[in-house]
Amino acid sequence: MATNGRPAQPKSILRGHKAQVHAAAFVRGNDRLLTGDADGFVVSWDLTIMRPRAIDIFHLPSQTRQHTVKLGEKNGMVMALSLFHQGQTLTLVAGYENGTATVAQLGDHGNWTVRYQAKCHSQPILSLDVSPNRDFFLTSSADAIIAKHPLPSPSQATTPTSRQDTAALTTTTQTTTPSPSTTGTKSLLSSALSQQSLSPNSSSPTQPAATTTADTLQTTPLKTINTKHAGQQSLRIRSDARLFTTAGWDAKVRVYSARTLAEVAVLKWHTVGCYATAFAEVTTGEPQGDGSSSSNNGGGGGVTQGGGGLGEAAGESAKVQDKDETGREVVPVPKLVEMTVREKRERQARTAHWLVAGSKDGKVSLWDVF
Repeated sequence: MATNGRPAQPKSILRGHKAQVHAAAFVRGNDRLLTGDADGFVVSWDLTIMRPRAIDIFHLPSQTRQHTVKLGEKNGMVMALSLFHQGQTLTLVAGYENGTATVAQLGDHGNWTVRYQAKCHSQPILSLDVSPNRDFFLTSSADAIIAKHPLPSPSQATTPTSRQDTAALTTTTQTTTPSPSTTGTKSLLSSALSQQSLSPNSSSPTQPAATTTADTLQTTPLKTINTKHAGQQSLRIRSDARLFTTAGWDAKVRVYSARTLAEVAVLKWHTVGCYATAFAEVTTGEPQGDGSSSSNNGGGGGVTQGGGGLGEAAGESAKVQDKDETGREVVPVPKLVEMTVREKRERQARTAHWLVAGSKDGKVSLWDVF
């Protein structure tokens, strides 16, 4: 917590990985934290005692391929993506090696239609995240730009394709040898993948090519900002859509306003680059805001909350016991003295506004912010 002008400090440091931490997620109502490292180990942390409960190695079983989506080979490799439903419409958001962000939606005829495409970055996109309300998404890159993009509504989807368009979609996309001018801009891995696609032994199923309808294609982002800090990845939006965070190659974790994209906090503890971040689920019903009015105290941190992050009596769930004379529900809150030590720890873990960061050194910092 930032006090008296001193930098904010993490609530706890979790040590259990021997390799760089690349993934983190809160589960089970925020009382468990899962972190994964480069060696394939997944650690399950019990946040009531700040100790690991289990260490597992997972192997994903073979799965049946459902779609092969080609949204533009000139964009290079896919660096980040998100797949989700908007109502009944399957939507794909992809960030590419050349800095392009694309949104495509699956039509009734099995064709993917590009609804949005914009190139806001000069370097590869490192991460993206979609807002909880599915109304925008954010991208971060190896450059210093953070961009806010619109998510087209499924209600704006194009009408079913004509016979001519359908015939074009059912034709297998032919891959040609890239020209020297094109290959010069691709990375070694992109070039290798391109050569692999030319192999006659490929058993990939025939998939319709993605189409673009000019009158519905959006190309303008909602907002972009130059943060002056290159190499921000693992961008994550909090569940209340007020804040988002990034992990920096400069070992700093930054917190931004999701509405204005303004930086509201810088969390500094790690000495080497950070690769992963995650927010815990926050309770709804709190006053809405974007966090942009919070001030930075000291050179290292933002305004953070100690303890449970919420008031000791706030957010307590209990059964309705009675109603007052106006008919409003009355919810009794148990006294803290009646709670056991274990119950207090569980409540602390579930109601804190956790922010976690995983680093190259294998250490995991746990912060309680805003």
